[in-house]
Amino acid sequence: MTLLAMMSLLVAAVRGAANARGAARDVLRRASFRQILFTGIEAIPVVGLLSATVGVLVIVQSAQSLPDIGQAEFMGRLLVLLIGKELGPVLVAFVVAARSGAAIAAELSTMKVRGEIEGLVGVGVDPLAFLVFPRVVGVAVAVASLTVVFNVVAFLAGFSFAAASRESLTLLGLFTTLFHALTLGDIAVFVLKSLLYGAAIAAICAYYGLSAGSSSTDVPRVTLRAVVAALVACVVVEVVVTALTIDVGALIG
Repeated sequence: MTLLAMMSLLVAAVRGAANARGAARDVLRRASFRQILFTGIEAIPVVGLLSATVGVLVIVQSAQSLPDIGQAEFMGRLLVLLIGKELGPVLVAFVVAARSGAAIAAELSTMKVRGEIEGLVGVGVDPLAFLVFPRVVGVAVAVASLTVVFNVVAFLAGFSFAAASRESLTLLGLFTTLFHALTLGDIAVFVLKSLLYGAAIAAICAYYGLSAGSSSTDVPRVTLRAVVAALVACVVVEVVVTALTIDVGALIG
């Protein structure tokens, strides 16, 4: 029932935004940009630090170990699968769920407790269109953008450290190996995952935020439940999309 309720909320928000006209669309556009700014731009330092750490740990270990066992040509494909398609999108989603997801749930639940949602309805404003839709769009775009940042920083940091630690490796050679292993399908998968993560996080946190009652104690309660549900949803999306898109033949061939 909860899943159906969240889907209904998302559909209603999209329908309400599609019916917006004139100045209302400008308001939705500005709200979406503000959400992208908060979720994406302001999270770059955290994502950059995390991606550099992951890149150095994963890539340096791969560069040190795989050539020694005669699997150097396998390294590019492994890094694309491990960092580009799996770790990058899901780690960014976790950061966004813990940071922006909690903020969305807390903000909307506070508005609900204060009666601001009812006030919007009373003056003829669709709260789902003006509160939920911009957050879903903004978070989805921000997660996809942050995933690109994650992958770029991870590969730059990891390849630079690997080239500096092993004389037989060069930065140009490592990037050449990576680009030869990267396919359009890989890019499509990580973009799809990122958009699904972002939409799921925003929709779930908005749903829990709007489900708050009239007591101020509901705010921390629904915020915690929203973050936990968003993290679980990210894991479910990861498992489902990976199961549907994994190419075992390419991986072992």
